[in-house]
Amino acid sequence: MVLELEVSRQNDKRMSATAKDILDELVRGNAAYASGEVVAYDRERDQTHSASPQFPKAVVVSCLDSRVPVERVFNQGVGDLFVARVAGNVMNDDIVGSLEFALIANEVKLVIVLGHTKCGAVKGACAHVELGSLTQLLDKIQPAIEQAKADASEGTDFDSAAFIDAVAAQNAVHVVEEIKKSSPGIADLAKKGEVLLVPAIYDLESQRVELLS
Repeated sequence: MVLELEVSRQNDKRMSATAKDILDELVRGNAAYASGEVVAYDRERDQTHSASPQFPKAVVVSCLDSRVPVERVFNQGVGDLFVARVAGNVMNDDIVGSLEFALIANEVKLVIVLGHTKCGAVKGACAHVELGSLTQLLDKIQPAIEQAKADASEGTDFDSAAFIDAVAAQNAVHVVEEIKKSSPGIADLAKKGEVLLVPAIYDLESQRVELLS
């Protein structure tokens, strides 16, 4: 009975919060993580949340990179986030379906597409790496590369770390638009203001998340 009451309260809190409320909470969580003020989640809480129905606050589409521990980055615990991971945080039918499950079936209100600095997938795409099925995945980053080149100042070194990071940021922006194009249901929710889709970039060195326009 106590567990059922806690689960009900958790869902009520999630449903009453706006997407902006949730985004602000995650931004504060990242600030705490970057400054070392990490919440210590106890084992009992994690076990309780693992055993009870899930009511995540948001979805994060992240790169596969092992240096981006998504829940920790936002100072969240078990059951707080849906996380979809794929190299280069690119979009495909399975990720779109997963987002529809989270946003439409589970009424989650916020999606963060999280790129990161020093991204190996982006670097590989810029270098036109070909390796089995990875080749097709990296091709999905090409629109971001072309846009980053168009936005670059004269004399930009397209092999530089700064350009790679610029592509990673542009790719996060591009993926947000791809989500809307790939799912009429999500696009409709976004148009109505019921769902917020936010591109962002995580700096591996500072551990800060920057929201992108």
